[in-house]
Amino acid sequence: MVFIGCIISLYVQTVNVFYYDESSRRFIGPSQKAEQEAAATAKKSKQQEEEDKLKRVKLMKALAAQKLKSDVASMEQTLTQAVQAASPILVIDAQCLCTHIKIIKQFVDSEQFIIIIPLHVIEALDDLKKGKDSHTAREAIKFLEHEFKTGNRWIRAQQEQETYDGKADNVPPRYKRKDIAAWRFIRVVDCAHYFSEQIGRSMVTLLYSATHSVVAPLPHSEASQEGLMPNTGTRPTETALAIANRQGVAVEEIKKFHAKLKLTTKKKESIVA
Repeated sequence: MVFIGCIISLYVQTVNVFYYDESSRRFIGPSQKAEQEAAATAKKSKQQEEEDKLKRVKLMKALAAQKLKSDVASMEQTLTQAVQAASPILVIDAQCLCTHIKIIKQFVDSEQFIIIIPLHVIEALDDLKKGKDSHTAREAIKFLEHEFKTGNRWIRAQQEQETYDGKADNVPPRYKRKDIAAWRFIRVVDCAHYFSEQIGRSMVTLLYSATHSVVAPLPHSEASQEGLMPNTGTRPTETALAIANRQGVAVEEIKKFHAKLKLTTKKKESIVA
């Protein structure tokens, strides 16, 4: 009897340490149960982390948009009559910085525009400094580094969350590999589109340089034969301008835009035609 009692007791203890898993419809042991619980906890923790990250990004976007609107409202009170008809937010492409840095400095010194430098423009300048345009690219990088370091409120870099990440333009990923400069310009359009939606379409203008004329994209077969396109920083194409037009983004050539203005620079108190 004692032996049978021991057997029954051992059986009961053994059954008590096994668990029935509904998902797999089988019994699992303590180690498997612990693994499942650890995996469930890790999954829940990861989901919570992703939710918290999404909340932070939304909050940062809201705060950035609110600050930009506040800056624009404050700036509009001091605009000269000649500039009131122009967009107060200017998004600049890489070629503008390389070929018309003086004009951009005049925009900044006038304290009548907020200049946005897209992240892909900074990336393009970093590539250009290694090639034939190294002198102008390095000058542009030096200028930007100085302005960003001093915290100049009239010029700043695009923040990572200030983008639609190409979700609005439907450009296939292979476009980047076929023509990096044209693809970057489309990302610049994306940057301008983001700010125009946040602040107002009439408030944002994308400026490009006519150093490179607007070109049609290569046909797929021709692009494949040519391979990678030479790196020229950012280059406007008919595709990019069509996307900008569809998204309601104003695009102008920088010299033509500048010619319409008379800027009074705060630093020198001089008139720039």
